Amino acid sequence: MKKLNPIALAASVFMLAACGQKAPEAKFDTLEDARAQSRANAEYNAKLYRAENPRFTDHKIVSHSDPTQTPDCPQGDGWASVSIMKVEGKEIEKYIAMCSTVSPSIGCYLEKDFVKLPVAQEEGKCQPTAKVPFPLPKLGK
Repeated sequence: MKKLNPIALAASVFMLAACGQKAPEAKFDTLEDARAQSRANAEYNAKLYRAENPRFTDHKIVSHSDPTQTPDCPQGDGWASVSIMKVEGKEIEKYIAMCSTVSPSIGCYLEKDFVKLPVAQEEGKCQPTAKVPFPLPKLGK
């Protein structure tokens, strides 16, 4: 039987692990930074969405981070929800939108439309860094 070169074996294992494209486990500060970037990116996309929709021009935006972000998945699933609201007295008009945390080209969808899209199946599932990069890019530089 042929002996395996330990260096070649270690290099092969390392390369196979890299193919999984999983972000390294994040420390607390790194995860907090990723959550803040997720939230900022979702808000950026929501502002673009609001600007394109005349019915929302006088609405406020409250962004939320991607709840899929964890120490072993700091990039998350690539989606975060935002509340688009207008408050007049005791009347509250509220819409929920799902916004990309990585792409202004993808932007936002109202929740009722988002659930009909194929990407809705990704919601709540950690995505590989080939699809949702880590660290998250800063949108609207």
